[in-house]
Amino acid sequence: SSPYGCDSESSLGKNEFHCDATPKGIVGGTSTGTWLLIFLMVGIIAYLGIGIGYNYSEGRRGEEMLPHLDMWKDLGGLIYDGFKYVTSCGEYREGVQYDTIG
Repeated sequence: SSPYGCDSESSLGKNEFHCDATPKGIVGGTSTGTWLLIFLMVGIIAYLGIGIGYNYSEGRRGEEMLPHLDMWKDLGGLIYDGFKYVTSCGEYREGVQYDTIG
């Protein structure tokens, strides 16, 4: 066995600084994480493509063509409110006022 992590049976890119040999038992290929990223990107592209196409056919132009535009505009504030609510252990309720009973 070589001190560089390559044995005499592997000859792929072997030198004293680097060994490109694939360890025995490990099969190359696409990982689960790679497939998830591919599906996520395809989903995002399909979401935007179909949404923009539909909104264009409805006569919308510019930023109004983005699907669910109001939700995307409100998302930052919703995340902020959720963060404040969680970090205050449920005490945070900005702008919410209740009527007193009795």
